[in-house]
Amino acid sequence: MGSLILSPPRDWSAVTLREMRRHIGRRSAEAPDSSACHWFGADFHDAGENFCRTCAEKLVDQKFAADPARFVYLYGDCDTDEERYDAAIDGGWSTEHDSPPYCVTCGETLDGTLTDTGVDDEIDALTDGAGPQTPHDWAMLDVAMINTRGEDMTLAEYVAQPAPKDPLSAKIHATNVDIWQRVAPVVIADMALPGPAEPAPAPLATSIPVCARSAGATCRGSAPRTNRGTTPPSTWQKPSQTPKSTPCASGAPSAAGSTTAGRSARPRVTRSCASCGRSRGRTPPTCADGR
Repeated sequence: MGSLILSPPRDWSAVTLREMRRHIGRRSAEAPDSSACHWFGADFHDAGENFCRTCAEKLVDQKFAADPARFVYLYGDCDTDEERYDAAIDGGWSTEHDSPPYCVTCGETLDGTLTDTGVDDEIDALTDGAGPQTPHDWAMLDVAMINTRGEDMTLAEYVAQPAPKDPLSAKIHATNVDIWQRVAPVVIADMALPGPAEPAPAPLATSIPVCARSAGATCRGSAPRTNRGTTPPSTWQKPSQTPKSTPCASGAPSAAGSTTAGRSARPRVTRSCASCGRSRGRTPPTCADGR
């Protein structure tokens, strides 16, 4: 009967900040990708609203259909829909926001970073109560911590570090300490929850059987592979060649294991004929039965 071996409980106070940072990344990996963030100039639409590309194009179509003359006044003559979209729609790249950007029409998450105020507000929201619950929540925490490094030290060790003398570095260090003190308890609590077992490592490659390299031999898969790099190509026999042979006790010819000049210093690998037990040299023996 087999015995069950239990691993000792982990000391969660020894978790490093780098491990926590990686855990946040893993938990956010299933969140859908964010779309590019677009907006409009104040003359055309409210500049404080963000859109995904699809919804931005729909808004251009609506405004152009409602008042073509105003559109021409703002952007000039456009012959195609694409020209109108390119003329009116702005953005398409990541910018800073005071809160995570969303499309005001469909609610899709948009690409963008957070200001210091946005980081502080988002971390407060995600660490209050039960903490992040969905991949999207973890993705928002990942965005909020984009500039927060994960050091190879515990939170206690990080807090105990002396503050840098440079004022700017000291401010950054103090901000990171404050962030980690709020985030670490939530991340460690999630790491302590039971989860799926780690995948087992792939088995190591084992020896692969090869056939004897000789004229007319049939591969039976009985000889283990040796390091082919130790045997020069000149010693491998082609099927069209007739190798030198030495009769064995069974009367079956076998390839001679002779060595050429300059190879005598290499170690020899001896093998035996399966029929007569006669030892052979480096070249695999070839008997009538193919072994």
